[in-house]
Amino acid sequence: GKRAVLDYIQGHPERVCLVLDGLDESSLSKCTGYVRQVVRGEALAGLHIIVTSRPSEEVLSLSTSCPFDRRLELVGFQMDQIKEYVRKVLPQATSKQLLESLERDAQLASMMATPYFSAATCQLCQAHYALPTCMTDVFTS
Repeated sequence: GKRAVLDYIQGHPERVCLVLDGLDESSLSKCTGYVRQVVRGEALAGLHIIVTSRPSEEVLSLSTSCPFDRRLELVGFQMDQIKEYVRKVLPQATSKQLLESLERDAQLASMMATPYFSAATCQLCQAHYALPTCMTDVFTS
């Protein structure tokens, strides 16, 4: 059960890979003291940790205080790339509508920096001509 898994992790941390996916979606300050110690390398020496996160001040400060071996950054679209993509995949009238919305809506423009979200938004525009107002709209439409 749970105890056996915990015993194994504590006995063989060098054989374990902990994945903290979406660390920016939680707060390190809300993590228990032990979790913070693990992330900072103060507990379970030898444990392999993979952290995924969007850039945030808290995560950036963690990356400077933790002994990370590698830091990889997936760079999304810049605004000129978003505009180019939208013009390439949508009919002119639809792309014009979306581009005008991007100029007015900073949140939508920010979400469109993610290539997957850009593709999904363009598909929604083609099918429904409705623009998402949040990430959830893309997945529930």
